[in-house]
Amino acid sequence: MKRDHVLTHNRRWRIIFWITTILIAAVIFGFSAQDRVASGELSGKVTERLVRIVYADFDSRPSADQAAIFQSASWLIRKSAHFIEYLLLGLSLRLLLATYAMRRPNIAGWLFGTLYAASDELHQWLGGTRAGMWQDVLLDSAGVLAGIGLACIILVCLAKRGAMRDAPFDG
Repeated sequence: MKRDHVLTHNRRWRIIFWITTILIAAVIFGFSAQDRVASGELSGKVTERLVRIVYADFDSRPSADQAAIFQSASWLIRKSAHFIEYLLLGLSLRLLLATYAMRRPNIAGWLFGTLYAASDELHQWLGGTRAGMWQDVLLDSAGVLAGIGLACIILVCLAKRGAMRDAPFDG
């Protein structure tokens, strides 16, 4: 694809995208290594802050309403975090694959990201402190696909502008 030529064989960008892809995968692994309590505390803190921003009158609501709001928000935040971390993985992975002359980089990136998501859920399940869920693999896979789509948009824009050909990172 012509859009991939803006990064193909560019050694410096390849190194940068290898590093970002590995770092994102490591962060995902680190979150997965947390037990149920640590994971719940982290998402609980984020949920509490966001709920208080969205619902200015949260403290004055009846406790049953507070519990329902918190539970719904907590679910949404946890699932959004799954999607976003895999969106970032898909984005970085697809930009990395653009530095190689290869066929079907979108499919390769999506397959790798989905397999990583499946291994992530297996890691949680084998750890015994959290449940690995196939639904999360689907959500994570959708995040990878969204990241790949975003990377494709970026690559098309860069190809149209020709910005990367003359960038200082050419190597």
